[in-house]
Amino acid sequence: MRMLSMPRDSCPRRALLALGIFLAGALTARAAETVTVSAVRSTASAPMFIAAGKGYFAAEGLDVEFKYFTAALPVALAVVSRDADLGITGLSAGFYNLAGKGAVKVIAGGGREVPGGNLTAFIAGNQAYAQGLQHPRDIAGKTLGLTTFGGPFHYDVIKLAEKYGFPLAGMKLLPLQSFDNIAAAIKGGTIDAALLTSVAAQPLEQRGDGKIIGWVGDEISWQLSAVFTSSASAAQHRAMLEHFLKAYRRATADYDAAFQHGAPGADAEDLIRIIGEFTRLNAEETRKSLGWIDRDGRLMDGNIADQIATWQKLGMVDAAVEAEAIVDASYAAPQ
Repeated sequence: MRMLSMPRDSCPRRALLALGIFLAGALTARAAETVTVSAVRSTASAPMFIAAGKGYFAAEGLDVEFKYFTAALPVALAVVSRDADLGITGLSAGFYNLAGKGAVKVIAGGGREVPGGNLTAFIAGNQAYAQGLQHPRDIAGKTLGLTTFGGPFHYDVIKLAEKYGFPLAGMKLLPLQSFDNIAAAIKGGTIDAALLTSVAAQPLEQRGDGKIIGWVGDEISWQLSAVFTSSASAAQHRAMLEHFLKAYRRATADYDAAFQHGAPGADAEDLIRIIGEFTRLNAEETRKSLGWIDRDGRLMDGNIADQIATWQKLGMVDAAVEAEAIVDASYAAPQ
């Protein structure tokens, strides 16, 4: 009986094909561009963490690595010094001074402080709480801890004072530099109250070392954080940044579908797990910490200009700085 036989070169061809597929995969893996992002471990940066955790950056050919800081300005300085390619953090007077000198460009929005969002907490020491400091307006005339002057927490206090009509001059504001220092001061009773991210405030309250007395978003609405890069990168690395933002916007859309329409979306628990892995919050802490983020990663209209004007009134940002020169609108999501 005649046996069917394969062509003589079939096995070599298969071997070459397999080798070609393997090499193509290996080359693709090696071709992934490493991108470093400076950030704070905050749920305000949740889409960035979702994009990493769900492989959206990898799908765009990017290998994203995070560098973490505990205050806003060092995040921006990392981008300026080229220790990071991009950053996402709270906006500050220092940030606007850097941006005003042409060092950085804002290319997308991050978290916003809005009613119902639990991104930043007002927290009182136990003794101060027992003495009646039980609402954000009660901080008038008190000693308040924050990370730095000119940072997001400072802006929160300024806007709260405007809202309730009390003078900042009657308060003692202490720049304690780090979340750990603030937590120690609250626990030790050397300050009456403080502002902390939910990531830092919730564990402090759970340990019985302080009381959360309110949330910034319930008092003030503003663009808390943004995605930015160096001005040089904005001009020279457009392809990389567009791939990065494509992945980021996939994640903002996921975040919106899961958390911003009443009942949790189908992927909510999976996203909570991913966010928790990056922020080091457990599932319940994460649920209580989720703020509002535009589904397309857009910035809040007009608020960047308002922030700049606020700092300029205090002499903390150069009078020549303008929002239009800081935001690179060419990277905005299509309408």
